[in-house]
Amino acid sequence: MHMSPRTIIIGGLAVVLSVVAVVVFLPFAVFRPTPTVTTLKYTALEQEGLELYKSNGCMYCHSQFTRPHDHNTSRVSVAGEYVYDQPHQLGTLRTGPDLANIGFKRGDRWEMDHLLNPRKYTPNSIMPAFSYLSEHQLEALVAYLNRKGNKRNASTDLMIPAEYDDVKQPLELSIETWNAGRKIYAERCLTCHGCAGKGDGPYAYINNARPADLRQPRFKGLDANFFFWRLREGVPGTVMPQWEESLSTTEIWQVIAFIQGGFMDMVPHFTDEGDLPADYAKLTDPLKRDDANLDAGKAIFNMNCAFCHGYGGMGDGPDAAGLAPAPPNFHDTATYAEWTAPDYFWRISESIPMRAMPQWKYVLDEKQRWLVSNYVRDVLIFPPAEAEPVDPTIPTAVEAMTMPKGADIMKGREVYLKRCFTCHGDAGQGEGPSSVVLRPTPANFTDPDVDEIPDFELFWKVTMGLSNSAMPQWGLLLSEQDRWNALLYVKKTFVAPSEPQDVSDELPVAYQALEPTVEDTTSARAAGKLAYEAFCSECHGPKGLGDGPYGPALMPTPANLAEDPASVSPAEWWYWRLDQGVVGFDGKTPHPTAMPAWRFILTDEQKWDIIFYARDLVGAKDGAQ
Repeated sequence: MHMSPRTIIIGGLAVVLSVVAVVVFLPFAVFRPTPTVTTLKYTALEQEGLELYKSNGCMYCHSQFTRPHDHNTSRVSVAGEYVYDQPHQLGTLRTGPDLANIGFKRGDRWEMDHLLNPRKYTPNSIMPAFSYLSEHQLEALVAYLNRKGNKRNASTDLMIPAEYDDVKQPLELSIETWNAGRKIYAERCLTCHGCAGKGDGPYAYINNARPADLRQPRFKGLDANFFFWRLREGVPGTVMPQWEESLSTTEIWQVIAFIQGGFMDMVPHFTDEGDLPADYAKLTDPLKRDDANLDAGKAIFNMNCAFCHGYGGMGDGPDAAGLAPAPPNFHDTATYAEWTAPDYFWRISESIPMRAMPQWKYVLDEKQRWLVSNYVRDVLIFPPAEAEPVDPTIPTAVEAMTMPKGADIMKGREVYLKRCFTCHGDAGQGEGPSSVVLRPTPANFTDPDVDEIPDFELFWKVTMGLSNSAMPQWGLLLSEQDRWNALLYVKKTFVAPSEPQDVSDELPVAYQALEPTVEDTTSARAAGKLAYEAFCSECHGPKGLGDGPYGPALMPTPANLAEDPASVSPAEWWYWRLDQGVVGFDGKTPHPTAMPAWRFILTDEQKWDIIFYARDLVGAKDGAQ
């Protein structure tokens, strides 16, 4: 057969069209996979985001499918997840990361900020900045991205793979191993898991799957092979990476030695600090001691150190419990008053052998360490005798801010008890546990003058903190919503309190079969007496008669425990009141009183100790049991 040019061209086109028909059009026409249980039609906002994803060419750099041999990266994709998608939007190149399972790994605000300025989070990123998109367009694009792999409640198999069954810690515990692991932890893990391993690092709150709290009891019973597996292979569905890609096997074991020893207290501690090294002893403080530098030091301290050391430097931060040895109390002047500036700088830089405290030289630069050193020494250890707080300058735009309608008083109560109680106290009168060493003393919210301050000014003080005081810049640590929530609780409970309605004394079902977790012994009552005097007597009085010094400024006034239903209620009723506090309702709106939910502050043992002591104090009867 003669192959003319015309025949070759027509035949070639026929072959190409046949291949396209078989490979492209036929599968597209007959492929009807069953949607997975989590595959839903796009909402209007998500559909708008999809169109933006395509129009901005995102598929040229990002793929949206995880192949079987990519299983270590994330969960393998299945056909049913793409029922409402088109093939071309899945991409073929991976100049940027695969997005198949990106959804809900981080919060919306983080994703929007990343789109606006990618190099803020990944300095070497070649992704363009989408700063020309409107706020609504950014929200739409993020809504679409969050559809990708949004298995927020998917279960994860925690069985250790068989290949890890016989894996053992190969390193001998030593100061060298500990310090090597601590260095790696500070450089790689601290930003998510926090300096005390509680899962509350600076990046923790932008991740929807919160980093693990390594101090939870469940981790203490696990062998080292569990941690080796998790560090080596990462955790699917979270931002926890596969560290085998960037750390050697030895480095992974060093981190495990530090984690188990520093946060789980599973190894002995060698706490000899040694002498100030010569290269630190010759240093001199290069910074000017002024308010600006002290404020800068305070911001760094509150962001990085207060979780363990407490905002007042008493070693009573929210993460301090369980650390061994416990964080120091900087107000122990017998120890710390004699330290020189290089002493503080050395300990901040190098930490102390076999402690959970990071070597901050791997996280903070030299100037930042000097700023923290000066703040600790000049404000926490040697506070000015007559210090006066300096209010922040209020921008004109802030003066238009008002209490948002969506402010949640119950969430505000939780924020207050977790963040503000140690200084301002449970009654809001500026006499919390840390207040005795702070100069100036924390504000008394029951002072009538506070009621004259407009909401925007109070909000800005909370946001920016107060110069020349230990009051943090909460804008660095709390979301705007949390700050408004806390302010609403303060105003309704302390500044302008009112009598709540519908306060129920009926014991909830969940507490009715409660059994004490400690025995009612003489030592338990002695411990309860100390805890009662520290936390309860200021409102309820030394004899439980509701005549404590803080009572007159509170509404409702503290209960007289001898006449309250408490006197004839069982122990579990007392536990409920301590655990949940007292909350009434104004219609359907919760109205908490100044009686706090002590579950945010006291341990279970402390609550039972107080109950044993207080019931005996007021002669509580057991007839209702």
